Amino acid sequence: MIKKILIIVSIVLALSISLFLSAKTYLEYRQDYVDVYVASHQIAQRTLLSDRDLAVIRLPKQVLNEDIVNDPEQIKGNYAKLSCSIPKGSMFYKTALESDIKDLANTLLMKG
Repeated sequence: MIKKILIIVSIVLALSISLFLSAKTYLEYRQDYVDVYVASHQIAQRTLLSDRDLAVIRLPKQVLNEDIVNDPEQIKGNYAKLSCSIPKGSMFYKTALESDIKDLANTLLMKG
């Protein structure tokens, strides 16, 4: 009798685990998750962005729009715009980045 109960419990447990994993796999396939680059820490204005400023999270493709920069090569080497700090965990938007700043000499004065 104990063997029958043990076999039934193990079959139910195996079916439950397989159902959970298959549902999770299907949802990931259906949602079409993509890697998105976000700020790894609070980024102040006029900060030159590099690898240490980037973190990767997975989001459904449906929540992304054309204003988000998702290529790390387009993010690195740019500056955060004046009066625009990027909070930790925030995505990088085209309007928050700039590559050619007019007051670069003034920005770098404090370094040397």
